[in-house]
Formats: sequence, C-alpha cells, structure tokens
Amino acid sequence: MAHAAVRRSRGCEALRGEGAVDEWVISLLENSPHSLKSLRMISCERITDRLSNSIPWFYKLEELEISNCDPGAFSSTCIVVGNSCPNMKRFRLSSPRFYKRRRRRIDCEVEGITRMRGLRSLQLFAQTISTDGLSSILNSCVQLESLDIRHCFNIEMEEEMVAN
Repeated sequence: MAHAAVRRSRGCEALRGEGAVDEWVISLLENSPHSLKSLRMISCERITDRLSNSIPWFYKLEELEISNCDPGAFSSTCIVVGNSCPNMKRFRLSSPRFYKRRRRRIDCEVEGITRMRGLRSLQLFAQTISTDGLSSILNSCVQLESLDIRHCFNIEMEEEMVAN
C-alpha cells in the first residue's frame, strides 16, 4: 500500500510511514521530484544503509523522525543529514530501548547532529549520548528551542547545563 501511495504522490512534501517504509519506498522517493520536507519513519525495521545513501536526494528536508527502527544505521544517517539537509529544523531519533553494549559507541550520533546548525527541536530517546556529547550539541545548535533526551542514561546533568 505504501508503495502505491508514494508512486501516486509525485512531489509529496510529507511522508509518515508507520511500519510501511522500506528500502523500496525510499528508492521511490529518491526518484520522485525532490520536494520532500518531512519524513517520519516509525517502526520501519527494513531500512538499512539505503536511507543514508538516499538522504542527499532529500536536501529540502526540514523534519526527520526515525523511531523504533534498526539502530545500526543511526550514526551514518546523522552525519549524512548534517551534511546534506541545511534546512533541518526538527530531528527525532528514538530507539525502542537503551542499548548498553560495548560494541555500540557512545556519542556516535553527535558528530552529525552538531552539523544541523538550524535545528530548533531535537528528540533523542534511548540513545548512548554522553554529557560531553550533549554539550557539543548545545554549543553547535544555538537555535535549539526544544530538547527531549529521555532514557539517555549516559548523561549527567550538571548545574551549568540546567541553568542554560
């Protein structure tokens, strides 16, 4: 159903796919007129590196949500979004649960997020971001108005951060 909807919606500006976005849908979006401003993918488990490879085609994106999807592609996607989407205003990255594993690097998403200079709203749910990573984001994203960092257990809020 999502495939047919994307095929028929030439030039769509927003797509919210809950469990329906896969690599094929992303390739359809990639080959359609590049007017996509909002892409929200929720519980889309069949997305891998295709998303990182396709993001440069979505350079008009202002909003990107990746929630409850495979966390393996998060860091590479963040870097590509930071480099390719200068209009990004709202970014949401949510894992289904906090992963406390050594194989998953701490702060791997920070480099990409710090490149999203025009960001106004950031939600990181169950990410392995540290206090230093959060500080880097706050110093880089000076237009940030809304910050949601629930279940980011590597962050210790210092008095200076709370005061700002």
